[in-house]
Amino acid sequence: MRDHQPGLQRYQAEPTRRMMKNAETLVEALAQLPDDPARGFRFISRSGEERFYSFQALHQRMRQRALQLQRAGVRRSDRLAIIVADPEQFVITFLGAVLAGIVAVPLFSREGGGFRAKAHYRETVSQIVAAADADALITPSAYRTLIDEALMASALKRVTVIELETLDQLPAEGTLVAPPQPDDLCFLQFTSGSTSQPKGVMVTHRNLIANAALFYGPDGLDIGPNDTVVSWLPLYHDMGLIGFVLDPLICAVPTVLMATERFIRRPKVWLEALTHHHGTVSFAPNFAYDLVTRHIRDRDLAALDLSKVRALGCASEPISSEVLRRFVERFTTVGLQPKAMVAGYGMAEATLAITCQQPGEAMVIDRVDPSGLLSGRAAPVTTEGVELVGCGQAYPGQRIQIVDDQGNPLPERQIGQILIHGVSVTQGYFNQPEKSAETFRDGWLWSGDLGYLADSKLFICGRCKDLIIINGSNYYPQDIELPIVALDDVKRGGVAAFGTLSKGREVLVICVEGRGDVESLKRAVVTVIFQHFGLQVEQVVVVKPGGLPRTSSGKIQHIKAKTLFEKGEL
Repeated sequence: MRDHQPGLQRYQAEPTRRMMKNAETLVEALAQLPDDPARGFRFISRSGEERFYSFQALHQRMRQRALQLQRAGVRRSDRLAIIVADPEQFVITFLGAVLAGIVAVPLFSREGGGFRAKAHYRETVSQIVAAADADALITPSAYRTLIDEALMASALKRVTVIELETLDQLPAEGTLVAPPQPDDLCFLQFTSGSTSQPKGVMVTHRNLIANAALFYGPDGLDIGPNDTVVSWLPLYHDMGLIGFVLDPLICAVPTVLMATERFIRRPKVWLEALTHHHGTVSFAPNFAYDLVTRHIRDRDLAALDLSKVRALGCASEPISSEVLRRFVERFTTVGLQPKAMVAGYGMAEATLAITCQQPGEAMVIDRVDPSGLLSGRAAPVTTEGVELVGCGQAYPGQRIQIVDDQGNPLPERQIGQILIHGVSVTQGYFNQPEKSAETFRDGWLWSGDLGYLADSKLFICGRCKDLIIINGSNYYPQDIELPIVALDDVKRGGVAAFGTLSKGREVLVICVEGRGDVESLKRAVVTVIFQHFGLQVEQVVVVKPGGLPRTSSGKIQHIKAKTLFEKGEL
């Protein structure tokens, strides 16, 4: 890694306006927040109520919360699950835990996580709390009954449940514990994929400082004194929490945080916040750009001004060039610069950011032969083809390799698994040594994602394990397929779920081997998926028993089923 270190060292060594000087931990960075009453964090609640904290006021509030947590009996190195939907209370509680040396475990509320079925939510919470071996859990009193049910759902050790309202009433007295060291565990970031095997990524203070230097540094977003970050992203997710809470604090960037539910109910509030608060930087998944483009009416445009936005990023799920193109066409009339659109790639296992296009550069679109993609090569074409969006180059301090199934490096435009090596790759998964050994090998992170390099820029093609991403949330096929298998007239094991692009966004398709009345079976599939996951099924395909492609051992071949469906040959 020596060849990549100078860029990172240059960034950390210069007397920069961006990074807290000499901060090696998040706690040290928080202690160095500037004393400027006009700069800090603005929180916008679900109802639209706004509250502003200067950096110093926020630091004082989180210090009070740290002392309250200590008074409540949560000790240093304890793992504290946090189920708090309100962004202001979440941030204060999370940072209070950090100051108290407590390992935070952010979880989603039922509303924020998109769970419509109580049973599914209870099961998910109990599994993550168990995987984290949590000592305590904090939640508003309104969630208490549901959380108690979740904790009783499996044979967990006794977990102390603290109601947020009770914590607020405790005296903020005492002395904080000794500050952490750079390699101490800061928090557990649970990946948002399969609920059957939740994995808690171990993020250290060193990881956070390093990734902030890359993402917000001169080779990344190049954050400066005139920037303001605006975000509605979920705070239990790595992009929302690290990219738009912790990184702005490490770099002392004024930030506007909006409740996720507020954006989902009224998508235009995102652009209104960018306008009213002179936002310059914001990120969102692909689905959000599609949602805003479709929902904002012509009469809403007059109140928008996006001329100050210089970095509007797209990451976290497959990026559609069509969606971004429509978004730019729609909002250039209100000052949006096309070169403000920024594509990136990251994952929790690398703390967050791995690659990113720099602001001010034109987005790179690679048009490739679709038949070549199926054979593992991204062959460029000038006529009709599949358009893939470039996600930029690796940051200084990071290296990327594309390898085949045996781990052999592949040349440019050959598709293989993406491997990452660098300063912000994490230690592995909490209490899962076997899974950690499989994913983190000899300092390299095996991402599980498929992609290729072209002119040193990274392009993402798909996912090795058929992960489905709908509206920014990850789903594994086996989780979606499980309740369908239990339906009458479905052959046992005869289900394949996958995502496919439709009009620039990923949608869910279910293929089943069934008997009996086809239309009744389709309705049953749609109903059970909505009940369990709150998801809309774009299409249900019913085939005869044995009609889905299988391996020699009888397992469903998801990728082949998807390919046949997209060709109309299933």
